[in-house]
Amino acid sequence: MINASIQNMGDNLMKRNIVLTVGAHPADFTNAAGTLANHIRNGDKVFLAILTHGINSHFRNTDFRAYLTKETPSLSDIFAKLKMEKRRETKEAATVLGIEESNIRFLDYDDGPLLVEKKIIYDLAVYIREVRPNMIILHLPTENDHEDHQSAGDIGTRAIKAAANYIPQCNLPNYAVKNVFFMMPNYINKYRSFGHVLQAPDVVINIEDTIDLKREACTKFVSQKYTSEWAKKIWDCVSGIVGIMHGFEYGEAFISMNPVVSKLLPEMITRTIYDWEDD
Repeated sequence: MINASIQNMGDNLMKRNIVLTVGAHPADFTNAAGTLANHIRNGDKVFLAILTHGINSHFRNTDFRAYLTKETPSLSDIFAKLKMEKRRETKEAATVLGIEESNIRFLDYDDGPLLVEKKIIYDLAVYIREVRPNMIILHLPTENDHEDHQSAGDIGTRAIKAAANYIPQCNLPNYAVKNVFFMMPNYINKYRSFGHVLQAPDVVINIEDTIDLKREACTKFVSQKYTSEWAKKIWDCVSGIVGIMHGFEYGEAFISMNPVVSKLLPEMITRTIYDWEDD
């Protein structure tokens, strides 16, 4: 089902949007890469806010022997080099999708764990006022894939409220974001393990035309060992099941924060798995 907190998908394909995606770690925005590429092709502006440097979360995947050189003789030197490398990978992945390098903000907080604190909330809120997006994509605050994703979703919702109300020592005008979408977690089986019931998505985006860009963007994160084989396998599975359940080949699923507000029931663009029979 296509949710109409964005009111009308047809109108949205005609207007120009400003989309801000907030990720806990450098590679997290690729979870919505197909959707972001669609928006770029629509002529929209896409911005990224990367909350942490992301080193700790992928510490076990790092081959430190490859970084131990005369120029980086200590662990702190290696961390500094990794931080710059992840920034470079982020910029390269964003370029694949068509996102301008100047539209990326690195907040550079520590991850593993990412803490929900006032400073990071206000820093993100300031960026929201700077960018003034009419759409924001966040992690789901109840996600079980990664604890930092939960924190990032919490930070994002709090920053949205702060941007609309009060930020200490900020002279930028208040700004209220109307449309907020949470990325559906990739590993839904974890919810069953924890006994949680996951809400079904109410926004599903067809990314058949941009799945190749999504895969390619992922492969830029070499430091996390995201190979082309891995990218094809993970997104064929995750985006493939989302797509096929809604009548097309590849999709990305979201949960909208705000309900549809209308005097009449909105006409939805709907497809199901059974629509394959008509294609």
